[in-house]
Amino acid sequence: MGARVNSSGFRVGNRHADLLFELINRRYETKSILLTTNKSFSSWPEVFPNAACVVSMVDRITHHAEIIHIDGESYRVKEARETAEKKALRPQGEESPMTRMPADSLILRIEATENEVRSFAQCLKRAGLAHYRSLAVDDDEAYGMQAVAERLREVLASSGFAPR
Repeated sequence: MGARVNSSGFRVGNRHADLLFELINRRYETKSILLTTNKSFSSWPEVFPNAACVVSMVDRITHHAEIIHIDGESYRVKEARETAEKKALRPQGEESPMTRMPADSLILRIEATENEVRSFAQCLKRAGLAHYRSLAVDDDEAYGMQAVAERLREVLASSGFAPR
């Protein structure tokens, strides 16, 4: 079971803090918790400003914990920098694998073998809403994933790659 807490400056309400505390409390000393955060525990009161459970939550998280502090560049920042460098080195006129179109559309060009494309079509056939829900943050994102998967299945089928 995964939980995602927004730590990008968004203040999380008391209800959300209570739900996270309930999750941590239920797993406390019975099951493992893997938690990643870019906020130190001392700044959690800023993330959960009015929540009375913050001290208890941090206490349960840190009790028996192995805390690994990692200093370094964010992988997102690193990827953005590398992408910008590749784009700058790309010969003039060479197409990007992704091109934005009007109305938030996207054209995606992927090089793959015929076997890889057939396998991908089969994967799209087998994936269902339950799979997307297990990967998504919320139902809207799950339905969005399902809609894109359906469109990809249609495009692949029209190109002769209908799954078995």
